[in-house]
Amino acid sequence: MITKKKTTWCGMLFELKGCVLPQLLPRLFILFLYTIVIVYFRDSLLKYHLFINSAIFTLFGIALAIFLGFRNTVSYDRFWEGRKLWGALLNDTRSLARQAHKQVDGEDYHKQRTHFIQMLTALVYALKHQLRETNPDTDMNRLLSKSDNQKTQTTVFKPIIIIIIIIILKELGLWVNKLKRDGKLDSNT
Repeated sequence: MITKKKTTWCGMLFELKGCVLPQLLPRLFILFLYTIVIVYFRDSLLKYHLFINSAIFTLFGIALAIFLGFRNTVSYDRFWEGRKLWGALLNDTRSLARQAHKQVDGEDYHKQRTHFIQMLTALVYALKHQLRETNPDTDMNRLLSKSDNQKTQTTVFKPIIIIIIIIILKELGLWVNKLKRDGKLDSNT
């Protein structure tokens, strides 16, 4: 869950991270200059009998309201879809870790189980940091071995490197095959 530090309403008003105001400011400034010019030359424009009907502004207002309503709905749908996918990822990761932990017995598998679960946890943390655009180094140092952590240091998209590490080592496939050969895991699970 993303938690923000508590700020006053004035601090929240001027917070620019995640805000569209920096993108809108140039357009608002141009519109402001345009209205200043119109107001300044209002008397000279009225000499030419240039009157604007107010129905035009009503039509633009209705179109703008429909557009903003549609955009807000689409934005919320995208947020909700991301939330569902993130929840599914966490549930699947927990299920896989639980299966790796509970269905395999024996003291000789403890180190391999722990390493596999730490790799799954590192994958989820790397995805979290990638999506939030934060620094994942503290979590990667805690969860990955030194050799695996060195492979992720120079990359921009760290989750794919962790997936590649899992695939290159063929850890999951080799581990499951060994468990099947040793009779610790049946073919149905």
